[in-house]
Amino acid sequence: MLKEKEIINYIITRLANLGYFYQDEDNNLLKERELSEYIDEEIFVESLLRFNDVSEPIIKEALTKIKNLNTLSLLKRNEEFHELLMNGILIKTNKNEKRVRIVNFDNPFKNSFEIIKDFKVNNTIFDIVIFVNGFPFIIVEVKDKLKDAYNEISSYQNDIPNFFSYNAFSLLTDGKNALIGTVMASFASYKEWRMDLDLNPLEVLLTEFFKKERLMDYIKNSIFFKEKEAEKPVKLVGESYQYFGVLRVLDLINKYRIIENIKHKMRDGKVGLVLEKEGSKALFMAMLAKRLIGNEIFNKPSIVVLTKDDELYKSFYNLRSYLQVKSVKSSIVKEDRLFFMETFSDLTINERCNIIVMVDEDSVKGNLNKDKLPNATYIGFTIRLDENLEKELTDKYGRIIKCF
Repeated sequence: MLKEKEIINYIITRLANLGYFYQDEDNNLLKERELSEYIDEEIFVESLLRFNDVSEPIIKEALTKIKNLNTLSLLKRNEEFHELLMNGILIKTNKNEKRVRIVNFDNPFKNSFEIIKDFKVNNTIFDIVIFVNGFPFIIVEVKDKLKDAYNEISSYQNDIPNFFSYNAFSLLTDGKNALIGTVMASFASYKEWRMDLDLNPLEVLLTEFFKKERLMDYIKNSIFFKEKEAEKPVKLVGESYQYFGVLRVLDLINKYRIIENIKHKMRDGKVGLVLEKEGSKALFMAMLAKRLIGNEIFNKPSIVVLTKDDELYKSFYNLRSYLQVKSVKSSIVKEDRLFFMETFSDLTINERCNIIVMVDEDSVKGNLNKDKLPNATYIGFTIRLDENLEKELTDKYGRIIKCF
């Protein structure tokens, strides 16, 4: 069995092969900093100047704002930073406002990816820290047992909570198995990344997940905070089957729109019937809605969710920040983005082509009344497929799309 130091060095070598830069002991951040400092300010400024059309003083002002997140709760600070990550930071100038992006999601290779091992903060030594644009984004903890690695991360969060303000997620591994999870998450909330590859879970991460374009896409679209009534919010990571399932549905929608543009008469509104895993339907639908809402190809689409399930409505409502919508409405107008309704009967006819209808489990067998939204794109969702209804449902929605 490999020892912890051998596993750490192996991970660093594999990440270096993906283009991550290994910072050795001669790095300025390691040589000259106080042990309480953990942001590589030089790399931050250098990186952001590459993809922001602003001056260095404005970049430094953005850094000051990030360093001075004011909320007392670690989770809330982490949420505030995540929002800045998604939306950028507005800096007022003499003439106007400038939006400073912390990371470049559009071109991941414009970001700086650094690896530091045995990174010491106060009295804590982290096995591996992955810095993105100078911030400690990802922590890797290696232990013989995954639960021991989790306990170590948990104790670090208690000892130096400010360090985790900028944490996207942490990785736990024993050299073979591997789990990813977020700040303040329970051990059960940590997830394994799976793909159809003949590799162990750690190798899957080091082969596919940590590719720069994949990692940044995942952070942008599959990590989110969910508000809970009368409870603290939780930070969640999407599972790999949700991530790839959403990409598969999105690809079908993209292909479908190409057919629509070339031969409009072929358009029948059918993308498919998504066969989903029980207990995760709401997150899957929200992750798909997020990509559709933010996709310029669809020209600011409206998403309609046809359902009678109040819990599904609450799930979407509690994910408003992730979806980047201010509200959930019940009537379709051009400027709004997300709608929940039980029936189309009260709608006037809307002939727009950039309306995407997600039909939930409890409505998937009913009458769609497509004459109200004749040019919309329709996707059905179900967690169980009744063989007696399979032909009827595929006739209505198109192919079955299994997403787990």
